[in-house]
Amino acid sequence: MRSLLEPPDLYPEGAGVPAFTLLDVRAPVEVAAGALPFSVSQPILTDAERHRVGVRYKEAGQDEAVKLGYALTEPFMRERVNAWRVVAAAGPTAVMCWRGGLRSTLADEFIGDARVTRVRSGYKAVRSYLMGRLEPTLARYQTVVVGGLTGSGKTALLGRLADVRGVRVLDLEHEARHRGSAFGRLAEAQPAQATFENSVAVQLLLGSEKTLVLEDESRSIGRVELPDPLYRAVQTSPLVIVDEPLERRVTRIHHDYVLSLGDALGVGETKAYLSESLYRLKNRLSGAVTEAALRALEDADASGCWREPEAHAGWIGPLLRHYYDPLYRKALRNSARPVIFEGDLEACTAWLTQQNRSD
Repeated sequence: MRSLLEPPDLYPEGAGVPAFTLLDVRAPVEVAAGALPFSVSQPILTDAERHRVGVRYKEAGQDEAVKLGYALTEPFMRERVNAWRVVAAAGPTAVMCWRGGLRSTLADEFIGDARVTRVRSGYKAVRSYLMGRLEPTLARYQTVVVGGLTGSGKTALLGRLADVRGVRVLDLEHEARHRGSAFGRLAEAQPAQATFENSVAVQLLLGSEKTLVLEDESRSIGRVELPDPLYRAVQTSPLVIVDEPLERRVTRIHHDYVLSLGDALGVGETKAYLSESLYRLKNRLSGAVTEAALRALEDADASGCWREPEAHAGWIGPLLRHYYDPLYRKALRNSARPVIFEGDLEACTAWLTQQNRSD
């Protein structure tokens, strides 16, 4: 009998890549509540089928539930098995369900490939393992946090460091599918909390680099939250501060928050979203600043200059000066974290790259 895979077998520490592709045969509703990276979702039961089987299990027990499952899936099983076999043919594959029980066993038998194995205790065990390893995994790294005023290019700096040898970059806003502010919505929906945590934990676990670079974040990024060990790392690690002039920051904000979202959602929906976000800040901005910002946003559209950064400077600049800049400066003053370097985007990139090369 083939041995089952244990959770550490899936994501070997420091390996860079996972050892197996996970074939996740849970129902879509289960995957939506918590997915694992490097997995392929190919359910053995649809959500509706799973619901009916669950009801039968409660009413008549496991044997009757299994019979119903076979009856419901029989017309579609050949198609589903073929999809599983395509995944298995691509390389080492491990089948996973919620607890590593009946569904993964059946899928494994249907695939009929001796090279395919199963995950002991399923998703529940893998998630427990990942969350338990998060804090000790973080302790392996020398963590540096990239800070700076809104629009200074912190995310751009992470991108520049992504290919630097010895540096593990963890882009939390990318993982959260949100830019982390009142205006941070992206076209793509945010993941479930568990999916976000799983992805972050796996990236850290697979890394073998010495240095971990993160962006300065609050506890929440949109509707997802940093797990406690990661939040503590952000709040206690030394800072590299990116300092860029207001004009460059306005241009970057225009590109990241106006153009990108407008290209994905359309100008009308984007303008409505930005207006709503401005209005939500009215209690923190003065009424005059809020009204002026809303008028400037409307004028940027009405003038036909929506794609020009200068057309948006009338609301982006005041928003930075009157809200985001004072807020961040106050948080920085109240922080006990040492600032180990400060400069513009180019200088910070060069310094962090050189620091790693000299180690």
